[in-house]
Amino acid sequence: MQKLGFDEIRRLLTDGCKCTIGKEKIAQIEFSNNAETINNLLCQTMEMAEIITTQDDFPFPSFSTIYEELEHIRPEGTYLTAIELHTLRKSLMEIQNILIFIGKHREQFPYIATLAEPVEIAKAIIVSVDKIIDANGNLKDNASPKLVEIRHEMAQKRRIINKIMAQKLAVARQEGWIDQDSELSIRDGRLVLPLNSTFKRKVQGIVHDESSTGKTSFVEPIEAFEANNAIANLEFEERKETIRILQEITAEIRPYLPDIELAYDFLGQIDAIVAKAKFSLEIEAQKPEISTKSQEISLIRARHPLLFLSFKKTGKEIVPLHIELNQSQRIIVISGPNAGGKSVCMKTVLLLQYMFQCGLPIPADSQSKMCIFNNMLIDIGDEQSIENDLSTYSSHLLNMKIFLERANSRTLFAIDEFGTGTEPILGGAIAESVLETLNAKGAFGIITTHYSNLKHAATSLHGVFNGAMLFDMDNMRPLYKLRMGSAGNSFAFEIAQSIGLPKQIIDTARTKIKQEHIDFDENLKKLEIEKQYVFRKKEDLKRQEKQIETLKDEYTYKLKKINEKRQEIIERTENEIQEVLRSSNKQIEQTIRTIKESHADKEITKQARLEMQQFTNAAQQKVAKIKNASNLQNTKIQKDTSKITIGSYVKISGHSSAGEVTDIQGKQATVNFGNLKMTVKLASLEPTEKPKIDTKAVIVTSSTKNIAEKRKTFSPHLDLRGKRGDEAMYEVKDFLETANMLQIKHVEILHGKGYGILRKLIRDYINTVDFVESCGDAPIEMGGDGITIVKLM
Repeated sequence: MQKLGFDEIRRLLTDGCKCTIGKEKIAQIEFSNNAETINNLLCQTMEMAEIITTQDDFPFPSFSTIYEELEHIRPEGTYLTAIELHTLRKSLMEIQNILIFIGKHREQFPYIATLAEPVEIAKAIIVSVDKIIDANGNLKDNASPKLVEIRHEMAQKRRIINKIMAQKLAVARQEGWIDQDSELSIRDGRLVLPLNSTFKRKVQGIVHDESSTGKTSFVEPIEAFEANNAIANLEFEERKETIRILQEITAEIRPYLPDIELAYDFLGQIDAIVAKAKFSLEIEAQKPEISTKSQEISLIRARHPLLFLSFKKTGKEIVPLHIELNQSQRIIVISGPNAGGKSVCMKTVLLLQYMFQCGLPIPADSQSKMCIFNNMLIDIGDEQSIENDLSTYSSHLLNMKIFLERANSRTLFAIDEFGTGTEPILGGAIAESVLETLNAKGAFGIITTHYSNLKHAATSLHGVFNGAMLFDMDNMRPLYKLRMGSAGNSFAFEIAQSIGLPKQIIDTARTKIKQEHIDFDENLKKLEIEKQYVFRKKEDLKRQEKQIETLKDEYTYKLKKINEKRQEIIERTENEIQEVLRSSNKQIEQTIRTIKESHADKEITKQARLEMQQFTNAAQQKVAKIKNASNLQNTKIQKDTSKITIGSYVKISGHSSAGEVTDIQGKQATVNFGNLKMTVKLASLEPTEKPKIDTKAVIVTSSTKNIAEKRKTFSPHLDLRGKRGDEAMYEVKDFLETANMLQIKHVEILHGKGYGILRKLIRDYINTVDFVESCGDAPIEMGGDGITIVKLM
């Protein structure tokens, strides 16, 4: 676990737990080869991740328990304190709320629901605690009749003491025994008079203390002393009665201890699952497909979780890993330059396999496949041991001995820098022989090496294949990408040259190695360059195809909208023409009726025909006007904003107020509407005529009045506490758009802290808004990350 970094994963998960039981559950995480167990653990975590991101009403508990105190109350006569009873009640209520939530969502979250099945909360405990403990964790006065009597008598005594002390204080001030601004003090829990030491005998009583200077004596009057003694006796009786009550209720609770422990165990499981779910969300982990029918690993876009978190803090981008092992290609021999990512590649696969078999989601695409191994064997790093008299190479050989003894078809092994530590030819030969034996056993494995004989072996042994870490020859830097199916070059001479090693040294070194080795490396180098060229060309083609596909979809969408608009214009035109025809028919009928009623009187008939002709001419003109407007709209479906320039007069679509354009930046324009300056999108503006200015009065339009009114009533503070995600997002959208319209540059959104889910939703949306310049946490003294400060352009 330490070699792979899983101990750090466990530490991060432990830090994410809120209670001791949850931390214990994380400590119990172990490697499993049971497919059902692994699947259950993965599904529980993924369900909780869904709850965290989608279920705002999940009752996240405080995880406060009295888990450790339960052992102490098993013996008779022991008892829980009032505050412990209060914590017990609170924790049981929180568990009850979780059970209610799970009951409502049993079908949606079946794996978490299975955990809750054996848990049952004894309501009798909650009822008993409520009878004697108040909301602040204190014993109620009416917890028993005797306690009521004791506390009532104590209250009476205290009133008597307060009255006595007030009278004595007044006399002391009047007589000048104390300063006029002096007040009563407390010594040993008793009220005393701070008398000047000169007058301490003026009041009959007991001196409890003196000031450091000796000038002031703290005296308790004899009348108050007797009452205080009575209170002390009553306090003793109160303690006895309190213990009796607590022992009594603890005795009632004791039979329910197994149920409480089971409920607490469930709470601990929830705590651990929440920690795992949050960690999974942080590393963008998914549940891979579990391959049970065949042994295969197929990791798509895999990332080392610890490296991912480290890069995330610094804003770096991690290079994802794609690797596949199956029955025909079980062992991969990875080669390439030093610091090229060979070891990171190996450790990523191993750590993700270990996480998977511990039931943790892995940072890879959900289409990835993982199989289950019975054991994992690794040889990474220097195992030199002075105590056992082992050299580095001896320790590697001892590991190889254990590998050969334990490896089988259900083994995943890993060997870093295979064969190093001794004379290269001999070490390479032993490494090749070990590789052949491990391959014959059907084991799966990952090997990193620089040895050419192992690269050759990978091309001839069935089940073994090469993998290369890519290297940018032009810029002399590693790419940290794995290419399966080809061996990698170490680029030793090229790297030596790039760091400034003298050319003479490099040329001399070239002459000292065999020609076949040089040829092999040169061929590898040429092959790698050609592969990278082909790969880049393929990527360019894919990118161009994607661009073409995007343009095709875009033009198809635009054509669809144009056709819809054209059809709308045609239908509207036809409706308007039909309306003109209906009016014409009515006019014809009216004319005929007029002629008939006048018995074809010449003058009336002539007048009716004249009116009919005039109506016909007007109708024809109206139809011509409708057709012209239709043709104009049909040719100008998209709004032309090219005519809008600085100095143009425009109006906002749907409004009648005209303003002058004073500036244009990209797709936005600054417009002056009288005394109001606004920045709006060009697409929302329409050209209009310059408004007529009345020199006697300035006419304020209704829209300007509305904006002015909004500016007066608009608050730059939005409170979203207690809102659900969808409701909050609607309010944020409306709030920001209004602020932008009113030219307000700084606003605050109060969402609270909690688990940070609402904050993330809000900020993800804010980052997509084009008129927002930036957003971030408020200063610590103003609320920190519970408030988002938004700066608008």
